[in-house]
Amino acid sequence: SLLFNPTTRASTKVPLIKFTMTTDEEKHHLALIASRPPCGKAGQPVQVMTNSFPVRAPVSTIHIYHVDFEPALPEDAVDQRRSTINQLSIRDRLDEEYGVRFFENTRLWALREVPGDIPFTNKESTMTVSIRYLKSINLSEMAPQDWVQYEQIVHIMLNKVIRLSQLTRIGRNFFEKGENLFGSQGKLDIKGERGDPNIRLWRGYSVTIEQAIGGLQLHVDVVHRVLHQQSVANFIETVHTEQLKNPNRGRDQNVANARRIVEEALKDSAVLTGYNKRVYRVHSIDWDIGINDTFEKDGKQVSYKDYYQDSYGESCSQRFKGMLVHIPKQRKVKKGPDRIVLAPELCYLTGLSKKLKKNYTFMRKMADTTRISPPDRHRMAEALVARLQRTVETQNSMEGDEKNSSRSRTSSNGSGSRGSGSGRATPPAGGAVNNLNLPLLMDSNAIKLTGRQLPPFKITVRSDNGRLNQVDPYRQLSRSAGDASYVDKSLTPIKKWVIFYEDERLARTLLEQISMIAKKARIWGRYLHDNPEKVQIQRGQAAQHVRWEQTMKEVIDGFEPDMVVCVLPDDRRGGNPTAVYNMIKTLCCTQKPVLSQCITTRSLNNQKRLRSIMQNVVKQMMTKAGNTPWRVDWQLPDGKLDLKKPTMICGLDVNHDVQRNVSTVGMCASYSHDYTKYYTFVMSQKVGREVMIDGANLMLASLKKFKSRYKILPSQIIVYRDGVSTSQLTTIVLEEVRAFKSAFSGITIKGKPYRPKLSVIVVQKRVTARFLTTNLRSLNPGTLIDTEVVSKKFWDFYIVPCEAPFKGTAIPTRFIVAYDDIRFTQDDIAALTNQLCLLYYNWAGPVRVPAPVQYAHKIAHMFGSAIDQRTPHETLNGRPFYL
Repeated sequence: SLLFNPTTRASTKVPLIKFTMTTDEEKHHLALIASRPPCGKAGQPVQVMTNSFPVRAPVSTIHIYHVDFEPALPEDAVDQRRSTINQLSIRDRLDEEYGVRFFENTRLWALREVPGDIPFTNKESTMTVSIRYLKSINLSEMAPQDWVQYEQIVHIMLNKVIRLSQLTRIGRNFFEKGENLFGSQGKLDIKGERGDPNIRLWRGYSVTIEQAIGGLQLHVDVVHRVLHQQSVANFIETVHTEQLKNPNRGRDQNVANARRIVEEALKDSAVLTGYNKRVYRVHSIDWDIGINDTFEKDGKQVSYKDYYQDSYGESCSQRFKGMLVHIPKQRKVKKGPDRIVLAPELCYLTGLSKKLKKNYTFMRKMADTTRISPPDRHRMAEALVARLQRTVETQNSMEGDEKNSSRSRTSSNGSGSRGSGSGRATPPAGGAVNNLNLPLLMDSNAIKLTGRQLPPFKITVRSDNGRLNQVDPYRQLSRSAGDASYVDKSLTPIKKWVIFYEDERLARTLLEQISMIAKKARIWGRYLHDNPEKVQIQRGQAAQHVRWEQTMKEVIDGFEPDMVVCVLPDDRRGGNPTAVYNMIKTLCCTQKPVLSQCITTRSLNNQKRLRSIMQNVVKQMMTKAGNTPWRVDWQLPDGKLDLKKPTMICGLDVNHDVQRNVSTVGMCASYSHDYTKYYTFVMSQKVGREVMIDGANLMLASLKKFKSRYKILPSQIIVYRDGVSTSQLTTIVLEEVRAFKSAFSGITIKGKPYRPKLSVIVVQKRVTARFLTTNLRSLNPGTLIDTEVVSKKFWDFYIVPCEAPFKGTAIPTRFIVAYDDIRFTQDDIAALTNQLCLLYYNWAGPVRVPAPVQYAHKIAHMFGSAIDQRTPHETLNGRPFYL
């Protein structure tokens, strides 16, 4: 038998692994990522239209320089830096010395090499610009580790083209100047919002560069951003004014209440700064400082008011104290301050508040406005690329006239003074193309490729006559799984359950609907007790969630139910459903372990959708008890991955909650042969940290649970990891994979080390890629893209797992195989991944990510946002109480 060695770390806490990459490992990091296998062949070929466009910079060598400004300018003062560089007296000298060049923040890329450190003084001001040579890159002889730099260089050129095309950069995206999709008045009135209700919706573009198998490519997609036409300072003043009018409380209590309301509204929201068009996430509000307070800068005390005036030319006049605080991500803290303080009057609200999301009129208009049909989305992308192409051609056609004008100015003004150590400018390399203003070539015709419709597979469900049937996952599952039927040989019953409520009418409606649906599914009375206890929460002076907690504790202790069903109070009548929900989940998941099911008052009052809502409620109740609504009949085309071997499939996600100042890791690990049941684990770590600090212990706990179920350990472990960017792939391999393998090393089997096969697949939902048929319709679910537009740097592929929304475009999900001991074939891993998207039991159909990832997200969000830094009670582990 397979046994844990009690003398090893299997029975103790695995020590935290800290690893620092060496320069050599950084240079060769691509070798650590799983390499791409031969392209698969399974499935039916599908002709696909992409939103990717060929682009290249026909330059042989480019030279990189560092730019300093004296007096110093903040690194985020992008507009001020660029305007200084472009001032006439400096620009002419730069034309003479460096020729064609591209400037971005603190870097200058040029096609001429100018050694040394050269100062340029602006005659119109006291500003001095110093340019120092760093290095040269031969673009024609790049090694794989230099591809990222090449992408960066082309992206800098592209940014210049976009600016010349009259697009405004906000955050990472680019928007049409002055365009407002809500009409010529530039506003949409929202009833019930504090302060100025005007909302502006901008349409723009996501534009990214990536080195793909088919060459360097430009990815273009249409995006939208909601901008509020009031500053954060105006919002804060409005809230304070409203609260100070309350005569029933003292001034101090009114001020405290106003600050609480402001913090609830602003924490974790995004704001846009007007002076540099950057988007910052608000992590907290420092009420102890204002614009007249000071901080240390270059060894001197400087007020925030003077700092913004001197650095950005922005004047501040707010009277009240309170500054917004943004905490940069960990990888940025090493290069800059550990916190960024923002003046509220220079920041504008952006995005959708909770109140806006509850405004049906606004959300309907928002959806109608942002929903773009596939043909229109594709035409917009092609139109933008054609527009950029025209800009390049226009700039290059002006090149001769500009140079002649520059020579005339130089001959009339003289060469001017120059700093020492300048060196002689070398002639431009790379042929005639280096004489272009914009050495950038792009094709406005989108790339076409051949994708594949993955081989068909079936889902097993139980029909109304009690028989097991195999149905099509995309066409028949939603109908077949509508009623509460389950594929288990014997069901786990809910014998004792309690309904908690405040409104008697809603409780009657709930019970009537549950009984009707359960009777049709033939589980009423036999598997779902037909006479539940009903407990009404009485009114009282205590807070609403406190009264709920007291009543529920008494009933759970006395009655010991299998499940509690709670009708949450109505927020439109002064109720606080969020606080009550958080209390219920904290109580039932950590203190008094019992399965819980919540339903909102709005849902029970929604007559049009009541039946479908209640079908889902009954299904969740029975699924939480441990029953299986449906299962996948696994079909792997190549059969190289043998699922008959002991295999554990895991999902991992991290939830970041800045209001609670914690990041929560959620992990689920399968323990059933059909991968429908999972153990769950929760771990807290420093807020903002994406990479797990204690992956070894989570893996060790998963292995112990698996062994307790099967008496053996898995020989194959597949981990789906959500929330990781491509830039973090190396970190994932070096830290998390090594942590997992550290857990393996603490286990022995009959005296031999335990060495299972391990594969880690990163899941990315936020992708700019869009794929259509050649007649510009959305692709069918189950379509695989693994050629042309996939990365040249690592093994990735795209799957369209779901159908397109109404009048919208289907969104693919990107999967990156970060580590692979199992040696997947392309077809096997794609088929497994696609079929796992059908096992999320909150939805009778496919979801955008594999079910283990969605479950990990649910558990991380629940324990990161609703349940404060606790872990689930062991009694509930193994059941999907988090659904």
